[in-house]
Amino acid sequence: METRKYEEFRPIFFPGSIAVLGVSADGLNAGGRFYTSLLESGFSGGVYAVNPRGGEIGGRPVYTSVCSIPYNVESVIIAVPATGILDVIEDCAGKGVKAAQIYTGGFSESETDEGRRLEKALVEKARQCGILIVGPNCMGVYSPAHKLPYGMTGFVGESGPVGFVSQSGGLGGMVIDIGITKGLKFSKVVSFGNGSMLDSVDYLEYLAEDPATKIIGAYIEDTRNGSRFLHAARRIARDKPMIVLRGGRTEAGTRSVASHTGSLAAPEAVWAALLRQTGVIGVNSLEEMVDTLMVFQHFDRSVGRRLAFISGLTGGGGGVGVSASDAFTGAGLALPVFQGETQRRLKELLPPVGTIIYNPLDIGGQAIPPEKLTECLRVVDEDEGIDFIVFHERTGFFGQPVYVRRSEGVNEILIKLKELRGKPLVVVSPGGTSEEERVAVERRLINARIPVFPTMERAAAAMGNVSSYWQKRLELHG
Repeated sequence: METRKYEEFRPIFFPGSIAVLGVSADGLNAGGRFYTSLLESGFSGGVYAVNPRGGEIGGRPVYTSVCSIPYNVESVIIAVPATGILDVIEDCAGKGVKAAQIYTGGFSESETDEGRRLEKALVEKARQCGILIVGPNCMGVYSPAHKLPYGMTGFVGESGPVGFVSQSGGLGGMVIDIGITKGLKFSKVVSFGNGSMLDSVDYLEYLAEDPATKIIGAYIEDTRNGSRFLHAARRIARDKPMIVLRGGRTEAGTRSVASHTGSLAAPEAVWAALLRQTGVIGVNSLEEMVDTLMVFQHFDRSVGRRLAFISGLTGGGGGVGVSASDAFTGAGLALPVFQGETQRRLKELLPPVGTIIYNPLDIGGQAIPPEKLTECLRVVDEDEGIDFIVFHERTGFFGQPVYVRRSEGVNEILIKLKELRGKPLVVVSPGGTSEEERVAVERRLINARIPVFPTMERAAAAMGNVSSYWQKRLELHG
């Protein structure tokens, strides 16, 4: 594996020390919140506040410039007006700074000649000084293994295999926030804003080399170098799942992209061709992005197309099975009829009235003993014509205690099945009047590495994406 980008970007994702420029005396402005966030996160390197007025904040000195800091400074976060940015870069160069994360806006995204001129001058100056620029107009980097929080949050979660590249700072934060509730663990996240020096391809190439990153997600508004992006995407999808949510798919979206990060969105046909040629997964919403990342994290091997759908134990009925058939087959998946031996064994276990045993399997709302449910699941799990199992359960059902207790028992069985058997298991748990109970169930199952979805359509989209990736990867790369 090449390591050029991985070594080059070390000051961005693993800086030994950070100075924050633009920290106000009360610490309440953007620079102050970045500074406090680093202190709260447990970042082990040096953290220094900079403001031309000097003084103190929280009993710690505020330096008048980067060059006046009596310690090594490897990286900076810049939150000062754009008009002073070139002088700031000069100051950083004098201190030997290697990377600058620029929160400040007012560059090409402003759609003014002055903003575009200033951004061009910024890049030229930074290149002359040997400083890598993240941004401008961005929230920057999240590197949990290095205790680098995202933006001004001060939060650092558990590190893991998911890398995410985002042209939008807000959307990057939402992916982290929502993703953590779904059990996602991140290796690196970067919001790069205008991407004046380093754009999406640079960060994707970095994540391709990063041994800690096994799955890559991206929110992208433009492809400034289409051939390079195509090459990077093809290389990544050969080795790691890559999921892309594209901004600017509509005319209105294209206008928003221009004012957001100063980019020009590529035509939809170009993106469709790129997905076909590379095996990259295209998604249509933030929810689909997080859902797909979640499935890839939990199932780190190929997932087939054939599923068994089981419902009826905690509410639902035959209509749920019909809806499931429509949702999953519409996503390119299959619900094959159970093999003869599977049907025979299920007939022995389940009563003849109110059950459907062909697939979808409707248990019929019967309060069957736990040992019988366990055996039914084991029988389906052993069917060689099935690749994964989807279990539909209503957690509370109008808050009735009997359904809450039944759901708790079912989840015990599902977790044990997951621990003992090899086939992937997915749960669909719809919302309703017992939302609090549903969320508690979701967290428990996710902690057991069982993906949970609120609707069949979301489950179908995510599982269809994962199945399609492995199939496409085999076709393109063998």
